[in-house]
Amino acid sequence: MTVQRLLRAGLLLLLSTAAPAILAERPATPPGYVVIGAFASEQNAEHFTASARDLKYEAKYEINPARKLFYVYVLQTQDIRAAIVQAMKLQKDSPWHDTWVFIGYLGAAGSGSDIDPLSGQQKPVVEKKEEPVAVVQEQIPVQPVVQESPPVVQEEKQPEVQVNKDPVTETPSQPFSIVPATRLDGDATDVPGGKGFYFKVYSGKGQELKGEVEMVDADKVKKFRDYDANKRVSVAPINKSGNLHLVANAFGYRKQQIEINYNAPLTTEGVKEENGVVVVPFEMVRLKKGDIAILYNVLFYKDAAIMRPDSKYEVTTLLDMMNENPQYRIMLHGHTNGNSMGTIIEMGDDKNFFSLTNSKEGYGSSKKLSEERALVIKEFLVANGVDANRIEVTAWGGKKPIHDKKSNRAHENVRVEVEILQD
Repeated sequence: MTVQRLLRAGLLLLLSTAAPAILAERPATPPGYVVIGAFASEQNAEHFTASARDLKYEAKYEINPARKLFYVYVLQTQDIRAAIVQAMKLQKDSPWHDTWVFIGYLGAAGSGSDIDPLSGQQKPVVEKKEEPVAVVQEQIPVQPVVQESPPVVQEEKQPEVQVNKDPVTETPSQPFSIVPATRLDGDATDVPGGKGFYFKVYSGKGQELKGEVEMVDADKVKKFRDYDANKRVSVAPINKSGNLHLVANAFGYRKQQIEINYNAPLTTEGVKEENGVVVVPFEMVRLKKGDIAILYNVLFYKDAAIMRPDSKYEVTTLLDMMNENPQYRIMLHGHTNGNSMGTIIEMGDDKNFFSLTNSKEGYGSSKKLSEERALVIKEFLVANGVDANRIEVTAWGGKKPIHDKKSNRAHENVRVEVEILQD
């Protein structure tokens, strides 16, 4: 879905329910709001707004009378393109992965339509069920937009459009950055005073793997940041001794750790220098019986046992692992954050694993939702040739959280784990 198409969708939106007196004071082209949440309770909207402001966003809220919900937004602008771009950034890099663009007017006589910035589809808004949780993440700044008075044109009234929202779920937290990094040509990064590193993460067959390398300050035993594997990066010194722990992680493989000294990296066995860049090799070993790995990048739509399209890579990596070793037998463990009852959205008869199109809506417990999410991964594997007898499923609901459900990392409780039963 191109930005141009989204812009066309937004610019075609014309109001039909506002009073003539209000319309007379409004610009012909309705503004766009980057909305991060909607609440039936004004008190909840206030709390959510305060939470967003704690993260340095210029959050505000106003009523959408057509839906009887208070919309919390971080940007209002006549530049619909800017709103769409900002919403896409927030969906990817902020705690609010169901961010959307509302095009229209908020307030007592407001009206308009809600747009998913990724799909361009109009969508209804579901009230958030829980109190907001502050999430510590890399900040994506909202760029100020200079408001300009648009030319006044004759408004053409259209009937209000019924819309369909593709709600999305929480995603795992993104790697954080202590030293700001600036993208260079393609896959390189640079920081002031940094030293070039290349973290080579590969399989026993020599194939480069998609993954991350976690850097830990060995003196403080504290995580510094994550780096992408198999990319040239520039790393600044983080302590006086130079002692670091480097931990490589790629799904389907055991973590590998190397101790290295930033000031004398070549003293570590296997580490070498190529063209002024320190190359640190990590030969990864496949998971063994008893190992448990989290499918961090298999993400689900909100309240749904349907995977988001950006889950394809990791679930396909799981498929590759199962095909590589026909002896593997696994258990898929489904988990949620909490134990409440609510809507459960499932695939329709067309078995589209990555779309809400033709989906079916029901009702059930969090345990049921966690089971359905594990089952849909099993269905994907079976549909792609894996014997169903090699895959077992168990559901935990919210019984086994890895963080307190009110903590700033509670979203990580929503997960599917893979346990190796046989290798």
